[in-house]
Amino acid sequence: MRTLTLLFLLMTLFSCEKRVPTISKSSEGDKLQREGVELLQKNNIESYSKLQEALIYYIKEKDSSKISKTLIVQSIAQNYTGDVIGSEETLVEALKYMKKGDESYYSVFGSLGNLKYDQKDYIEAEEWFSKALTEKIDDFDERVNLMNNLSVSKYRQGKYDSALEILQQINQSKVKKDNLKNRINEIAEVKN
Repeated sequence: MRTLTLLFLLMTLFSCEKRVPTISKSSEGDKLQREGVELLQKNNIESYSKLQEALIYYIKEKDSSKISKTLIVQSIAQNYTGDVIGSEETLVEALKYMKKGDESYYSVFGSLGNLKYDQKDYIEAEEWFSKALTEKIDDFDERVNLMNNLSVSKYRQGKYDSALEILQQINQSKVKKDNLKNRINEIAEVKN
């Protein structure tokens, strides 16, 4: 009987050990990613560093969606610091983690278009912006921004008619930004 009581006490003791809740790797990664995003344009080096730490958590969890989104933001931080080549390489790496139908494709393609535009490679910029516009884009302003960027790339190549055609497809009554309306008028003037 004494053995049975001792055995019962030991079982009770071990089964009642204090369990400390653990923070999931993903939530720690999410926290670091949010901090990295908040630091963009304030401290891009620290932003990049936080995003790199978040990536470590996401890679351990094999969360390809969060990996690709973090790489996209990381490329923005690189671009802001002047690391255009590194930014482009990071975007290409993000593509490797993206799955078919990923909502971020247009963002990567648009960002690659912006990088090529900044490098004055208007032909390749046009290709990336065109590719971005083939993706599903729910946000009207995002679509308009990409159309504007495509138009400007064509404009820089002297394709004024084509640039104007793109801008005329936009429902201007929904456009909130005057710079887009001014761009349409500017291209129309050059065409005449």
